[in-house]
Amino acid sequence: MPFFAAKDFTKLYYEEQGEGRPVLLVHGWSGSHESMADVVDILKDHCRCITYSHRGHGASDKPMGGYSIAQLARDLHELICYLDLHDLVLAGHSMGGQVVLSYVEQFGCARLSGLMIWDMTPRILADETWKMGISGGYTQDDLLRDLHVMAQDFGEYLWHFRRRTVPEMAALPESAKELVMPGLLVNQYPPALIGLWISMGSSDFRPMLDKVTVPLGYIYPDSGLYAYGVAEYFRDHVSAPATIFTIQNAPHSMQKYCPAETAQAVLQMLEA
Repeated sequence: MPFFAAKDFTKLYYEEQGEGRPVLLVHGWSGSHESMADVVDILKDHCRCITYSHRGHGASDKPMGGYSIAQLARDLHELICYLDLHDLVLAGHSMGGQVVLSYVEQFGCARLSGLMIWDMTPRILADETWKMGISGGYTQDDLLRDLHVMAQDFGEYLWHFRRRTVPEMAALPESAKELVMPGLLVNQYPPALIGLWISMGSSDFRPMLDKVTVPLGYIYPDSGLYAYGVAEYFRDHVSAPATIFTIQNAPHSMQKYCPAETAQAVLQMLEA
């Protein structure tokens, strides 16, 4: 099993498949490198695919600290340098979208040929001036409520979160919760996920979008967590050409439920 060690000696698990130009796929909150498996199965015949698990996720170490979007971006930078990647298409799903934006904010686009955001907003919280947070209206009060639930009973929060993002979970009755819960909590590390939810809630990447100087691709699943206006906002505020890829009848986890369409968008970015 391949690991590399970050500067604070945290071991992060990664995988490589395929040959050619590199594509690095960054998973979201509470996921792992396995979240990208269906897309990788398609892409590996066309390019070099790299996936990894964030600290506190999957097979990677679960240290006491370092659970911020900025630190995850530094981990990503160290992986990119470790593998000496250039001419790279960097794609982030959900929280991974914020991680790749933080990467650009801290390290620029010198190693990149393209950047992709999959169903993520530059700011998850909504207020009187910003209406494009989670589901349009996720406020500071909602954030504090969710953090309270996570701290009291993380499984309860994860059950409701999965019911919002996973179609077959949404179809389950509330009475199924006790049967499903043990499986939901496998490999989950609540201290990491709570810390990262706080970090996402305090992050605002709108001011840095002009630092995106390589072509941007935004995947908009029409049944995802964010309005189409988020995709338009990215398109209108980055410094390079941007393309919006709309996937019809796709949930937030489009890479699992619509892997062919997701992979096709990545391949179009490779050809741009």
